[in-house]
Amino acid sequence: MGKMPFSTLFIDQWTRLPPALQADLSGKSVMVTGANVGIGYETAKHFASLQPKRLVLACRDEKKGRDAIVAIEKETGYEGIELGILDQSKFSSVLEFARRFGDEPLDVLVANAGVLPQKFETTEDGWETALQVNHLSTALLSFLLIPTLVRTARSHNHNLTETTDGTAGKDPTFSRLVIVSSDVHFWTSFAKEQYQAEAGLLKTLNGQTDGHIAKRYFDSKCTFTPTEQPFPH
Repeated sequence: MGKMPFSTLFIDQWTRLPPALQADLSGKSVMVTGANVGIGYETAKHFASLQPKRLVLACRDEKKGRDAIVAIEKETGYEGIELGILDQSKFSSVLEFARRFGDEPLDVLVANAGVLPQKFETTEDGWETALQVNHLSTALLSFLLIPTLVRTARSHNHNLTETTDGTAGKDPTFSRLVIVSSDVHFWTSFAKEQYQAEAGLLKTLNGQTDGHIAKRYFDSKCTFTPTEQPFPH
């Protein structure tokens, strides 16, 4: 994989982005993880401005999550926000979160939560923190909620009828899973470690690196390159 120069990444951070897309989210349910700060917060705020039926902010810290809700409500006037506690450094928290929301409608899941550790640490589950939060728990939560996304799309589309030419009389609704990655995945350097290690990729990434621990952040973002996945009816 080619390397992106730091100068390119830096310039991109200051490039004026096009206006955010607008959509009709009436009757739709949206969830954003890591929603109390940064990209997650701005994403949640934009969704709130679109007035969905329900917006779930998944946050690790309850106080920060509630503060984010107050700020978004003040800026957008939207009052359909719900807080869900999600700590992706604990698989038990991911499982409990999925159990809580898995039976309720969900049209859009933005899996944004992530961390950039400053030193090598392992979670209570025994995984390096960035690897678990940015990759393993993101994958686990996504897999657990995919059936919910599919079921919700089907519920919107069950009344669609076909016209005489065999086409649907109305465009079907698709649920969406968006996994937020980063251009720093261009800087990953685990390939040499991967092919030299008999233990395999995950166990290699779970160990200490010969460089700064930030390298593991780059690696964790490479495991999820920018992704948007629609789920059909």
